[in-house]
Amino acid sequence: MRVLLCNGFAKKRGLNHYAPTAWSTQMTERTTIDMADSMFIDSLPVFHKPPELLRKTGYKNPEDPYNTPLQYAYKSSGTC
Repeated sequence: MRVLLCNGFAKKRGLNHYAPTAWSTQMTERTTIDMADSMFIDSLPVFHKPPELLRKTGYKNPEDPYNTPLQYAYKSSGTC
C-alpha cells in the first residue's frame, strides 16, 4: 500500500483507511481500460518479434525502414 500512496494512487484517511484519488478513479473508467488493452494488444507482437527478425537478418542492425519489427510483426511492407 505504501507504493500506491507514494505514487499518488491512493490517499490515507486514517489507520488502515484509504481513499481513491482522481488518478485511481480515472483508471477505472472504461475508456482508460480500453486504451490500455489496445496498447498492449497492438504493441505486444512488435515487442515479441525482434529476436525472430534479428535471427532472420543475421543479427544485423536494421537499415531498411520498411523491414522493422513493426512491419515484420504485422507482415506488412509499408508504413503506417
